[in-house]
Amino acid sequence: AVVSTQSTGQDGGDDDWKRKKRDTSLNDHFLIRRRRQAEFNTLSFYVDETVGRLTMQVTFQRHADRRLLDGISMSPQDNCNTHNQETGSRFGNIVHYAVHCPCVGEWQIKVPRSIDNSWTFSAKTFGDFSIGFDVDFEQAASNGNVEWTKQPCAGDTAKLVITLTQRDSIDEASRIDVLLNGESFDDIFRLRTRDNDKWYVDIKIPKVSFKVAVRGTTVAGNTFLRIHNTEIKPTTTCLKTENIQPSALTIKAGRDTTIIMSLENKFQTGEYRLYCFNDRQRDGFETNIERPRNRVHRVIDPDRLYYIFIKVKAPQAVDEGEVVNVWCVVRSINDRAIKSYRLMVTSIFD
Repeated sequence: AVVSTQSTGQDGGDDDWKRKKRDTSLNDHFLIRRRRQAEFNTLSFYVDETVGRLTMQVTFQRHADRRLLDGISMSPQDNCNTHNQETGSRFGNIVHYAVHCPCVGEWQIKVPRSIDNSWTFSAKTFGDFSIGFDVDFEQAASNGNVEWTKQPCAGDTAKLVITLTQRDSIDEASRIDVLLNGESFDDIFRLRTRDNDKWYVDIKIPKVSFKVAVRGTTVAGNTFLRIHNTEIKPTTTCLKTENIQPSALTIKAGRDTTIIMSLENKFQTGEYRLYCFNDRQRDGFETNIERPRNRVHRVIDPDRLYYIFIKVKAPQAVDEGEVVNVWCVVRSINDRAIKSYRLMVTSIFD
């Protein structure tokens, strides 16, 4: 699990640092504070009791001299006794720390100031009881068909779904928030629980890439915060599955399955070329684009859906249980989107 995101330290100018300090940034939400002292930049972050091992890394933009590499330190603010702290790997432009059984509370990383060598900081947590999470988005097509994706459609309202691990470590009576941060985008939402390990909230998907974090309270009453290690990159070219006939999961031997998709772009018009293929062509599986017949959609209206009809045909001589994977890609000059489908062969008599 990631306890804090990469945080850039730039000492090239006071104005840039002051601007970061004034705004409501992702770091503020995570209880991470940056302070500029005479010779150091200090970054503070919080560690909860579920963390069994903490690793930290500072990476300079360019090769760092010994003053920078040797001047970095990481320690708990209350100076509690922490066992097995490893000061590792000071080489090139990287300094790495690892701490086993870190103290609960606020930790600080101090980095010497440098006028011309910016740096990034990242920290990760490990442990049998360490809280982690995954991110998905539940979005609906125009006919109500719902599908999950890791790349939501920009401009859509979608359900953000958080899957938390180690639920026994979380105080379920406490508030659990999801925090989103990107360029010109910063928001916080309270999550609602839906089933055993999932929390969700409806959000308007921004056009810009953004980070996702979760903040809550452990059963011991300590704040936990985790940042997803993959940035979410919404797509402006949106492909959705409207319908799959006769079945969404299977294809009969010797028969056809029709996939109907919709194409939409709320931000850009232009020409989109369509490509579809499968991984079993040598075995006799066929994938054909029925509409549009010239395999090109000219998107001229951002409020309109443009439909795509794909026909997949299975050979007659094929064993039950075999699988064919189908991919469809649409491309414009500036963007592209891809959808994939996995169909299992069933008997013609089913």
